[in-house]
Amino acid sequence: MFQPFVDYLADKLSSYGIQRGEVAVADSVDRMASMIREKEVDLLIDSSVTALLVNELAGSKFLLRRWKDGQDAYRSVVVVRQDSRFNFLSDLAGETVAFEEDFSTSGFMLPVLGMASSGLRLVPLDGLAQAPPPGAVGYVMGYDSETQMTWVERNQVAAAGLAESDFKQLSKSALVPLRILYTSPVVPYHVVVYGKHLDHGLASRIRAILLNAHDSREGADTLDGFDQTTMFDEIPADLLRNVMTLRPGLARLWGVDNE
Repeated sequence: MFQPFVDYLADKLSSYGIQRGEVAVADSVDRMASMIREKEVDLLIDSSVTALLVNELAGSKFLLRRWKDGQDAYRSVVVVRQDSRFNFLSDLAGETVAFEEDFSTSGFMLPVLGMASSGLRLVPLDGLAQAPPPGAVGYVMGYDSETQMTWVERNQVAAAGLAESDFKQLSKSALVPLRILYTSPVVPYHVVVYGKHLDHGLASRIRAILLNAHDSREGADTLDGFDQTTMFDEIPADLLRNVMTLRPGLARLWGVDNE
């Protein structure tokens, strides 16, 4: 899935002495940041929030936005029962919240960053039966949005954090009325970032290749084979600002320097 895209890019960069490209996979954000710092990785394509965290850790920089599965941007919501007492995120202190899975941007990172920015302390729980520590928000993983919604409906958790698009779809068949307690900033769906070690001219050439890839049959076919990528374009300034507003939450949760 990924190698043909890397081969396409490497072929277009042959004038820079690049003969081939390789796909690198890391098992954690820390590991990917380390690989970029050590110049083992030049480019990263990932969700905008994951990329922001890598940038903070590795000094890498945003390059372009990737349209994936026809989607250019998204946001998350935290939802509660309509009849609940919760009016602000801070009201969730001492309660349990359901997220999707810990590597999900819309189902974990965006809602967690919103909570952290509100001053809430989040603690993972072993399951629904475990009570959260006093004053903290305990969280469990539902592993799909439907399960998260069901737990909220049945009062098994106080709230759920998930993609707004999932909530809109699932709320049509909800067993009880639900409402949105918090909406995250809209952020780019996926982005490209590059290591600060990369030569400026090479980075500019990569930008140009990716921006124009969808205009040719070869490029469009290669993009489609890359997990249904539609195109690459410039990151809109307003969406980039939205991403950067998440930095204080990153500092609180992951201990990165946001100065």
